[in-house]
Amino acid sequence: MTAGLGSKLVAGGVSLFSVRIASAVVALAGNVALARLLGAEAFGLYAVVTYVLGIVTLCTDFGMHNCLIRWPGEIGRDVTDTMLTLRVGLLAGFAVLLLLFVGPLASAWYESPDLYFLMTIALAGTSLGGVFRMSQSLLERDMEYSKVALIEFVAGVGFYVPAVTMAYLGFGVYALAGGEVCRGLAGALAFAVRPFKLALRVHRATAKAVIDFGVSYLAMMITWTLASGVNPIVVGKIAGLKAAGIIRIAEALAGHLTLLKGIADRLSYSALARYQTDLPKLVDAVRRGRLWQYIVGVLPLFAFTAVGYWMVPAIFGSQWRDVANVLPLLCLGSAVNCLFALYSPALITMGRNWEVEKFHAVYAVSLWAAAPVCVYFLGYLGGPLAGVLVTPTYLVLHRAFAARFGRSDVRDAAMLFIASWAITALAWSLGDVVVSGAVFAAGHLCVFALNRDLRLGAGRLLVLARGTSTAADGVTG
Repeated sequence: MTAGLGSKLVAGGVSLFSVRIASAVVALAGNVALARLLGAEAFGLYAVVTYVLGIVTLCTDFGMHNCLIRWPGEIGRDVTDTMLTLRVGLLAGFAVLLLLFVGPLASAWYESPDLYFLMTIALAGTSLGGVFRMSQSLLERDMEYSKVALIEFVAGVGFYVPAVTMAYLGFGVYALAGGEVCRGLAGALAFAVRPFKLALRVHRATAKAVIDFGVSYLAMMITWTLASGVNPIVVGKIAGLKAAGIIRIAEALAGHLTLLKGIADRLSYSALARYQTDLPKLVDAVRRGRLWQYIVGVLPLFAFTAVGYWMVPAIFGSQWRDVANVLPLLCLGSAVNCLFALYSPALITMGRNWEVEKFHAVYAVSLWAAAPVCVYFLGYLGGPLAGVLVTPTYLVLHRAFAARFGRSDVRDAAMLFIASWAITALAWSLGDVVVSGAVFAAGHLCVFALNRDLRLGAGRLLVLARGTSTAADGVTG
């Protein structure tokens, strides 16, 4: 990874991180308030809504976000007009499908008349956000991460402030749907920052290129999204909506704690695109990025989990104590994901979408096969346990990466991550905040002392961060 690109990526990461820290604080405070005001069953019901709308968002984007980021040459009117036309057409089609078929079927499946109206209201917000999505894609293409982070912060505030207010006023689960509409309206800020001409016109050659990329990308991502349906569909139906709400909060908490890992995933698409013609550097960037993701993205989740038995009730209330039981399983899944997470953007960068789709399909089928059995016997813990049991499917992705880029040895990193998780699980099992914290800290100090690659990775990360900070001081000074 070149120093210039590395510094630019760290600068982008710092920009994303600084604003996303504020976003995470808002989101955590909002989730805590909503959890206390609404309860687990409301979160379980809305988990169904967000899952369905997540599929709508994915299908209406049709891979155009990533396609625009990696588009060769300049972005002209033929590109923006064509993508906007395709997006609007897809939004209209899926709106009809949801309102006439999916919504009524989901309401009947869960025996909840509220579900249809929740989907209808939230769909309005999703559609508004989808129209302005291209502005954010253009900003990410130009690596304007500070602007992207600010836009996402405003959108987050636009969701949580109205949602908490409405929940406090007694609107119940409809507060979450109202927040979704406000978040969609906040998406207009992206268009104000990076406007483009609003015109519905299709350029045939451009449309063909977008569709060629989008078909494989959508097939790849839809299978992964289907895997995330285990909680709202399997857990929600077999163990109940309250159980699905517990998993929903646990996953949201894990998302906040792995914030920097998510930022690294976002940065990787732009970063690896620069190495399409230099495969050795791309492989080195993946190896280095894996350690960076562990240091800044996975360890915070591990640290919280170690003292989770005390922290979760203190933050969310005693009624959410079961969330702490889910965290060790989410930690193990996060560690395995960190080993292979950057393989997907690397393969996508080289146009190997179908290789990633193959892994997603194997993973999703395996998860859906294991989850009903696990949930039936173990209740809410069965969902995350099934996710752990199917982690060997990541070998499909590993083989695809090795076939395209050459051998990639993950054994040392795997031993490191497993040792780290074992220390975390031991600390969690002790159930005492002081003793657990001490065991976690002492164990990980030993891990850092014994692992040279980890120390070097942390050192390089600090050097890049210090250089970026110095450059920023020079500009602002």
